[in-house]
Amino acid sequence: MAIYIVMILAAADHLFEYEEAHEENLTLSKQLQEFQADRALVVGREKDLNVKVESADAIRNSIDNTDSRIGELELQLQKMKGYYSRVSCDGLIFVKRNGNDGSSVEGNSS
Repeated sequence: MAIYIVMILAAADHLFEYEEAHEENLTLSKQLQEFQADRALVVGREKDLNVKVESADAIRNSIDNTDSRIGELELQLQKMKGYYSRVSCDGLIFVKRNGNDGSSVEGNSS
């Protein structure tokens, strides 16, 4: 009879351990589901941020190209200012080409 009591106590102990393990398993499963949901949100946010970064890079490249083009146009303008000079006298504008041939063009400003 003592053996049966020991066996019953051992079975009860195993049942208790099983129930504890089962509860812990349920808790961990719930946490896993929450982490997976959080991960999905993080992945979605990461994708959104990557799209924004790519957009910002494209805008930055466009600005760089525009700045470069502005620099080129300013250089051309400076060359043209050196090439032509304007003199105003009594409503007439004389445009003199600063070339070697000495040619000039006259015109009326009105």
